[in-house]
Amino acid sequence: MSANYGLSGTFDGSEVHVIIGVVPLYGFSDGDSVTATRSTDLFTKRTGLDGSTGRAKNTDKSGTIEVRLLQTSLANDALSALLNMDSLGLEGNAVFPVSVVDMSGRTVISGSDCWLQTAPPVAFSTNAVGERVWTFASAALTMYVGGNN
Repeated sequence: MSANYGLSGTFDGSEVHVIIGVVPLYGFSDGDSVTATRSTDLFTKRTGLDGSTGRAKNTDKSGTIEVRLLQTSLANDALSALLNMDSLGLEGNAVFPVSVVDMSGRTVISGSDCWLQTAPPVAFSTNAVGERVWTFASAALTMYVGGNN
């Protein structure tokens, strides 16, 4: 069987959409502007003295979604409002769905119960636009990692 060295697909970063509740985010930083990570492995293994191995399914489906925005993005205002609503309110009701969809491919990431962990670090530079890194915790993170068209 011969190898296929042709074009395997094309990624278009402008086709990655992040939706917080019903609010679309925009003004992403360059580089890895969206990162999703599960908190634990899917399974935990244990190997006995004789080399036999068993595995246990982890019930922890939580994870994080990290979003890097340009300092100049208006989406920072929307996320600040959500963070303040959650931290200053007595009910702590700022729990919302988050979805990340690559429209130029098949990757879909979603969390049904998400909240902002904390305010992002803030730094100001003399000659550069900075970035704001927002981290969402998710009680149940679902990830389908697909290729691109």
